[in-house]
Amino acid sequence: MKKYIVISCFCGVNFCILYCFGLSTFFTTISLYFILFFLIKCILHFIRIRKKNIPAKFLLDNVKVFFALCLILEAFLLFVLRFVNTYDENKHYLYLSPYKQQEQLQLRHWLGKKDITYKYTEGYFPYSSSVLATKEFSDTFQYNELGFRGKFPPIKKDTNEYRIIIIGDSFVEGIGTENDSTIASLLQKKLQADSPTKMVVLNGGISGSYPKHETALFYRKLQKYHPDLVIMICCFNDPSDAFFFENKGNIPFREWLFATSRIYRLVYAHFIGFEPGYVRKKSIQEKYAKHARDLTKHIHSFQQELKQNRIDFICAYIPIAAEIQNSPEKIFVNKSFQIELDKNGLDALHLQKQLEGSEQIHEWYWSKDAHLTPKGYDKVATLLAEMIKTRTYVGTH
Repeated sequence: MKKYIVISCFCGVNFCILYCFGLSTFFTTISLYFILFFLIKCILHFIRIRKKNIPAKFLLDNVKVFFALCLILEAFLLFVLRFVNTYDENKHYLYLSPYKQQEQLQLRHWLGKKDITYKYTEGYFPYSSSVLATKEFSDTFQYNELGFRGKFPPIKKDTNEYRIIIIGDSFVEGIGTENDSTIASLLQKKLQADSPTKMVVLNGGISGSYPKHETALFYRKLQKYHPDLVIMICCFNDPSDAFFFENKGNIPFREWLFATSRIYRLVYAHFIGFEPGYVRKKSIQEKYAKHARDLTKHIHSFQQELKQNRIDFICAYIPIAAEIQNSPEKIFVNKSFQIELDKNGLDALHLQKQLEGSEQIHEWYWSKDAHLTPKGYDKVATLLAEMIKTRTYVGTH
């Protein structure tokens, strides 16, 4: 009896941590299989009472062997194969649920790690730095006094200065490249080369953010820099991010399984798909389309607010590699977001049209990581510079 109490407490603690903070380890996986085994044991015990000719012990022994093999496979997937792991699992063997990001930050503060902010509303911690290393690249990120990448100018503009602020997610922050080759840095160089006006481009990108975060952060920290032009970079995963950020901290049932079982992830990826934007399941596709409509309306409202303040606005859509390559995932890509951007009069710059079909696609995206290479960022900056010059945005107000 004591054994079951101890195991029950062990399982309860692990699932309580997952429920409150969205944290899962291999101990949580063990807890999941123990609970499943206990439920099956109770069912077999109930059946044996009703029908005495059922070989309950034989069946239970087989269930033990099956779950033991499942746990071995789970451990092999987590510690050896690692291809269904998240970034944090490969680094720390710890799953962090995207549905509980604020709670995870609060936990770190409780544990004394107060040099971290909720980056989606505050930016990164001022003057902090970090290193992101993958098998393909290793980059150092230096953040300024406001928690953004790159140097910011004084708030007051020079007389002959044209100021641009770019907001967006990891593509804007510049995952996969150094500080001097982000979209903002490259765009400033390209515009300055052909303009007598002093060109200043600020990098307002925050990795993992989506348009509602970006507009709130603009008003909170960036508006005071008095931009002449705001560029919002949108991506395929923006409506997908709404699944996490607009769920009010509640973990859906599928996330419980996703957090605790890599076998479930294999099945889920094969039959449904990881990314809500290119899943096979119709109900999730419809939710993606709904979020796409909602985000587009939000962006359109932001554009109108900027217009009232005599600030120009460009919305540019950067495709992921699967959208422009002849890959199996391409047929599942949900184009709702792109369609909605056009329908709402945003006159969005779809970079997919300029990138698709080129023989250089493999040079623009990292093969394992979904982000652009330095050459890819340079290509995007070139296309943006051409658009800005063509539409004669450059000038002073």
